[in-house]
Amino acid sequence: MAPGARGSGNLRSRAAQRQGECRPAEGECLARSASPFSQFLRYWLPVLLFVALIFGLSSVANLAPPVRWDNADKLAHLGEYAALGFLLARAYDGTGILPSRFACILLAVVTGFVTGMLDELWQVHVPGRVSSHLDFLADAGGVVIGQFFYALWARRPGR
Repeated sequence: MAPGARGSGNLRSRAAQRQGECRPAEGECLARSASPFSQFLRYWLPVLLFVALIFGLSSVANLAPPVRWDNADKLAHLGEYAALGFLLARAYDGTGILPSRFACILLAVVTGFVTGMLDELWQVHVPGRVSSHLDFLADAGGVVIGQFFYALWARRPGR
């Protein structure tokens, strides 16, 4: 494996790789900047905004899913946490926190599980909301599904 290639463990060279992928004709230089602030804006701000949305929705008393069938709320949990799982994997992998994509995905799973658990604990204190272990299982399943979508997305050509 070439120095700086994925999995080599050299985080500084991963940032250099990102800068090397810059294609000025396509306007990617600014988006691929390795400054900490630009990395925060590109990778972590979407995660934080999405977590705020999740906890904001969890704070709404008597919130019902938009469709009416048994366990429709589980589908909503699955979908929102699949999106969160994707965003977490993208953030960890994009900022190069760990040396391999697999390690970043595992960290994203753990972070997503903890977020789901905190979300369910939060709902205990919201009038009209119920915390459920089945909701947590749907959250956890969504996080794992999000990792599969991220892995497919990260393997696309030109990435």
